[in-house]
Amino acid sequence: MRTGARSFKNESAVINVFRGECERVDGCEVNVSYPNNLTFCEQVELMRMTDVLVSPHGAQLTNLVLMDKNSSVMEFFPKGWLKLAGVGKLVYKWGANWSGMRHEGSWHDPVGETCQFPDTMMYVVGL
Repeated sequence: MRTGARSFKNESAVINVFRGECERVDGCEVNVSYPNNLTFCEQVELMRMTDVLVSPHGAQLTNLVLMDKNSSVMEFFPKGWLKLAGVGKLVYKWGANWSGMRHEGSWHDPVGETCQFPDTMMYVVGL
């Protein structure tokens, strides 16, 4: 899980949704981790054991290159991010595809706070 501005507002609800879905699949197990509390070697081990990575968009997804090529990734984006992100919204999809992984899609928060940048800000971030 991620902490800070891009963290889930109701973390336990998100975890419960995934646990509920996981119960429908034989052998499925949900493990919640906080990479900022792990050493580098622990992060490598965690990623090597991960079959499906679900995470808010952000730098912590860089570690997806440590995952098995048959694994999958799903990203969550805050409301308003896609309008401002430019090609940044595709960087982990490209990384997953390049590594032979599956980027199973993304989810965009329809209810969160909208980014409060003027339209002229889009030129700064390359839109």
